[in-house]
Amino acid sequence: MAYEKIAGPLGPRRSDYHAALIAATIMNSQRGKRGKRFQIKDFMPDWDDKRGERQSPDQHLAAIKAITRQLSGAVPDNEGGDIDGDPGGSRRPSRRRRR
Repeated sequence: MAYEKIAGPLGPRRSDYHAALIAATIMNSQRGKRGKRFQIKDFMPDWDDKRGERQSPDQHLAAIKAITRQLSGAVPDNEGGDIDGDPGGSRRPSRRRRR
């Protein structure tokens, strides 16, 4: 803790700070004369933010399926099956040429 006060943040927080510094610099270089001046804190992630409760595994899976559907992906309708709905898994013919 004492060393961090002298040398700055260490570990992953230091990488976040560097990324935020670069983002703020780029955004400030592209703004107009009357544009908002960005600060480093505007780009720092807030990892300790606890806005909501943790998702249950079922809620997490439902969210993933919804995102997949929005991106036009295939979502299995039955439990335990593969994407094509085959409960036994993928049974595609081998691409090897038989002699």
